[in-house]
Amino acid sequence: MNKKVRNLIIQITAILGASCAAMSIAILSGFKSVFITILFCTIAGTITHILFTFLTTQITNLLFKKSLTEPGKKIYWLNKLPPEEFSSAGGKARALAVLIQSGLPIPRGFVILPNAYAQDEISDDMQKIIINHVAKLRKNKNTMKFAVRSSALAEDSAQASFAGEFESVLNVSTNEEIFKAIHDVHQSLYSDRVAAYREAQALTNDKQDIGIIVQEQINADFAGVLFTADPINGDLNSMQGNFTTGLGDKLVSGEVSAEVFTFQRPGGAYTGSNALSKSSKKLYKLAWEIEREFGLPQDIEWAIVDKKVFILQSRPITTLQGFNPATGVWNDALLGNFLWSATNLSEAYPFAQTTFSASTRPYLEKHGGPNLIVKGYPLNGTIAGRFYANLRYHLNKAGQTKKN
Repeated sequence: MNKKVRNLIIQITAILGASCAAMSIAILSGFKSVFITILFCTIAGTITHILFTFLTTQITNLLFKKSLTEPGKKIYWLNKLPPEEFSSAGGKARALAVLIQSGLPIPRGFVILPNAYAQDEISDDMQKIIINHVAKLRKNKNTMKFAVRSSALAEDSAQASFAGEFESVLNVSTNEEIFKAIHDVHQSLYSDRVAAYREAQALTNDKQDIGIIVQEQINADFAGVLFTADPINGDLNSMQGNFTTGLGDKLVSGEVSAEVFTFQRPGGAYTGSNALSKSSKKLYKLAWEIEREFGLPQDIEWAIVDKKVFILQSRPITTLQGFNPATGVWNDALLGNFLWSATNLSEAYPFAQTTFSASTRPYLEKHGGPNLIVKGYPLNGTIAGRFYANLRYHLNKAGQTKKN
C-alpha cells in the first residue's frame, strides 16, 4: 500500500464518514428550524471528517509499516525496504525506495546491502537468495534484461552525487552475468576515480560501503535527465532537461549529444522536440511530485517506453545546497536564484548564529515545527551566519497581481 493509495483511502473514508454523519443528523434529528439543522449537520460532518481522517491515517500507516520487511536482513525488495535500513542501503536505493513506496513508477528491483559481503565475497547461501529474487523478477520471462547499479552510502547525497563514478552494468541476462555484474559494481568502490572524487569532496573519512541494486531494465524509447531547477543559475522557475533515443547510459556518461528541452513554471509549459511532447505533461507532473517528496531541487534520470514514464533515480542537485557538511557552513544563497534582504532582521538580531542555531530552523521545518516554505520557496535563510528574508516569492506575487 503506497502513499498515494493510503491518501486516497483516507480522503474517501473521511468524506463518506462526514456525509453519513451529516445525513443522519438531517434525517433523525427532528429539528424544525432549517438553520439549526444545517448548523448541526455541519458540526457533525466536520467532527466526523477530522475523526475519520485521524483514525484512517493511523490504521493505514500501521498497515503500511507491517507490509515492509523487518530490519536486519541482507537483501530487500525496494518497495519493502524499511526506513531503519535506509542508511545501510545507500543513497540511490534509499531514494528509489522512498519513491516507489510513494506510488511513483519505479522499475521493480531489489538491493543487496553491504553486510551481505564477507571479505568482498558473497556466500553460497546469499547467492541462492539472490537467484530466488531474480527468478521472481523474471516471472518466466527468460529474455528479460537487468540493470545492476551501485548504491554507495555517500552516493546521491546532498553533498556529493558520485554521478558516473561507480560502475553500472546494463543488458544483463543470465545468472552468471548478474553475479559478474554485481562483482564489477562492488569492486568499483576501490577504483582510482572514486578515490579521487572522495578526496575532492572531503569524504576521505567516511565509511566506504556500497549496496548493489538489481532492477528490471527498461528498454527505453527515450531516456534522459531532468533538473527541477536550473543547475547553473539556480532558477527554480525553469526545469532543464536532455534526452536521447534508446538507453540513457551514453547520455549520462557524455558520450553522445542530446536533445534539449525545458519546462517553465508555473504550469509546466514545454519547449523542445516534438518527439517528447506527448509524454511531457506526465514527466513534468512526476518531476514536481519528486521535488515535493524530497523538499529540494532534484536531478532526475528517467526513461519512456510505450509512452509510459519510469523514474530510474533521483538525487539532490549538489550545486544548490545551502549547507556544506564538510565545513559546517550555511549559505542559503546557494539554494536558488532568490532576492535576499536583511530587512529588519539584522536589527532584531545583529549577531552571527552558531552552526547549531542555524540548523535548528530546517530541523524544525522537517519535524512538524514552524514551516516558512511557500510553494517550494523558503521565506528566510541563513547567509554568512545571519538571518535573511527571501523576497522572491513576494515580488513574484506582486508582479502577477500587477499584470492582472
